[in-house]
Amino acid sequence: MAEKPKEQIDFVALAEAFAEKIAQFVSITVPVMEAVAKVIPQVALEIDGYFEAYLKKLDALPAQSKVAMGIAADKGWFFGWATTLEDLMPLIESITSIPEEKIDQCMIDYYRFNFEDFCKRLQDSNPSRAAAIAAAARAHSELGVDGFLLAIPVFIAQADGWLSEIIGIQMPLGRKRYPKGRPSEPITNAGHMLKQRFESDPESLDLLNPVFTLHDSDFLKTSGARNQSGAFTALNRHQVMHGECSDYGTEVNSLKAFSFLVFVGLHLQSICSDQDLLR
Repeated sequence: MAEKPKEQIDFVALAEAFAEKIAQFVSITVPVMEAVAKVIPQVALEIDGYFEAYLKKLDALPAQSKVAMGIAADKGWFFGWATTLEDLMPLIESITSIPEEKIDQCMIDYYRFNFEDFCKRLQDSNPSRAAAIAAAARAHSELGVDGFLLAIPVFIAQADGWLSEIIGIQMPLGRKRYPKGRPSEPITNAGHMLKQRFESDPESLDLLNPVFTLHDSDFLKTSGARNQSGAFTALNRHQVMHGECSDYGTEVNSLKAFSFLVFVGLHLQSICSDQDLLR
């Protein structure tokens, strides 16, 4: 397995870290560029153009990430700003440019490569869940089909529980509905709560978009919707957690369940923690 970069840039630290690196870069390169410009003006112009294009790409990243997240979610995958910037930008560009039939392989490669690193960071971020996550990770990595069957429910359950901790409500993946006889008191879910919390922060809303579209996805599709869609073979939380199916034990499904845990435990947790610090 290729060695992972040591430095991680998550959502919370991304802007700060990038600004610092740019400042360092400018302090070194500006004198050189000025000297080059005196000799070869065209070279300096090309460097300026590249630099400007990169900054525009970074500025557009949240909106592009929203699009990529939607494409991935349509295939049952989740991802967030939990890797280095050097890994994140190519992933987003790949998802938004490759044919639909290649999305699964793209995400399989991404999560295979990052699996051990993500497991460690998830355990470090929430020690009370570390034992369950570590056990599921070992099953996934060492036991083949048996391991996938064991790991998937654990990955989903830990994501559910972690999401409940972050949002502060029970059943965060429930559908928004009104209690019988009390139409003015809606039962809220994760999407409703996060839209309220980040209503004045459009960039964060873009990065949380998979939460808002969860109930349109195969992952949370209702039994009625599943029955209407013909032969339903996608990973579905209800079917797994309530024992409605037992043929879900594949590496792809295990990585998909793991991707949801990573999205909740590293990406969503980071965004919500950042906002709490700003209060």
